[in-house]
Amino acid sequence: YLLDHRDEIPEEARKFCIVLSGTLLCVSDGRLLVACLYWGGDRWVLDFHWLVIDWGGYDRLARRKKAA
Repeated sequence: YLLDHRDEIPEEARKFCIVLSGTLLCVSDGRLLVACLYWGGDRWVLDFHWLVIDWGGYDRLARRKKAA
């Protein structure tokens, strides 16, 4: 959804890595990866980060917007 609506992501969010906790990927060696969006200089990039890393102050957990 976010990639399809990337033009709606606020510009101030570009300084953060947006963690999409509902999307996990289990790789062949058994590690769990979580989907993340980050600003790649000119566009939003989808990547997967190891779930048990030390998350930094630039990470933000995505959540649904409340219905009006």
